[in-house]
Amino acid sequence: MTYIFINNCTKYQNPLKSQIEKNTRNAKKPEIYSIYEIFKLSSELEINRNSIATLENLLQAKFLQSPFKPKGHLISIFHRSNILSPWSSKAIEIINSCNLDEVSSIEKGLIYEFRKDSKAYFGILKKLSSVIDPMTQICITKEKQFFEYLYNKQPYNQVLNTEYLSLKKIDNYNISMGLALNKLEIEYLKNIYNRLKRNPSDIELMMFAQINSEHCRHKIFNSELRNNKFRSTTTLFKLIKKTKNKSSSDVVSAYKDNCAIIRSTKNKILKTDLNNKEYKYLTEKSFYIIKAETHNHPTAISPYPGAATGSGGE
Repeated sequence: MTYIFINNCTKYQNPLKSQIEKNTRNAKKPEIYSIYEIFKLSSELEINRNSIATLENLLQAKFLQSPFKPKGHLISIFHRSNILSPWSSKAIEIINSCNLDEVSSIEKGLIYEFRKDSKAYFGILKKLSSVIDPMTQICITKEKQFFEYLYNKQPYNQVLNTEYLSLKKIDNYNISMGLALNKLEIEYLKNIYNRLKRNPSDIELMMFAQINSEHCRHKIFNSELRNNKFRSTTTLFKLIKKTKNKSSSDVVSAYKDNCAIIRSTKNKILKTDLNNKEYKYLTEKSFYIIKAETHNHPTAISPYPGAATGSGGE
C-alpha cells in the first residue's frame, strides 16, 4: 500500500532557483510557481488514523487522501527507485522507533508547479540533465509518468539475466541506466570493446560507472595536475601532504589510518581514586582526533547525499 504526504515548501527549499532566475532574467513579470515536498511511504499493512496523524507531525506534511493534481506544468525530482538514499535509511529508523513498524520504506521528492505560460519551465526543460544528478535522481515532467512513479509498486526483488548491450547504443544506456558517464569515459569504453571485438554486458557497464564513487576516485589523488597553461609534476595528494611536510612537530599520526592525531594542550581530567573512593583532577596530555569521511556516496557527483554520509550510515 502506498501513502502520499505533501507540504508546500516554496519559502524554504528551492534548488532550481538559479535556473529559474536565469530563464526569466528579461521577463517583464516575476515568475510565479509553487514547490512541494512530497513523501512516498510503503506499507504491507493498512496504516490507521492515529498513525497517519503521527506521520503528519513527523514529516510536517499533510496526508493526501486523493491523488495530487498539478494545476500547470510539472517538474518533479525524485531519488532513483532502485537506490536507497541516505535520507531514507535514517528516516525509516526514526519512523519505526515511533512505533510505526508497519512503514517499510519512505522516499521524498520535490514537485515544481509552473503556470501554463511559464518561461522558466520551458527553459529548464531544455537542460533537464543539468538540474539533477543522473546517477541518483530522476526527473519526471509528464503527469502519467508522475502518477505511475508514485502509485505503482516498484519491483524491488527481480531476478534478471545478464544482457549484452549494443556498443552503438552506449550513450542511450548511459542515460537509461543512470550511469553518469562523461564523454571521455564513453569513448574509452568504445575503444576497449572495439579492441575486444565484443559488446559490453550491463553488469560491466554498471561496475565501470562505479569509478565515479568517492572511494574509487581516490586513485586520482596521485594523478598529475594539468591545464591548458601548465603541467605540474606534483599531485593532489602531495599538495594535501604539503602542510605536514613543512610543519609536523605537533602531528602524532597522519595518512596512516582512518584519522589523524594532533597534539593539544594539557587538560584537567576528572577521575576517581579507587583507594579512597574520591574524585580528583589529574593533568594529562590531550590530543585532537581529526577525521574526514569520504564513504558510501559519490560526493563529487552528488554533493548532498555525499555530505549526508554521516546521517546515512556507513
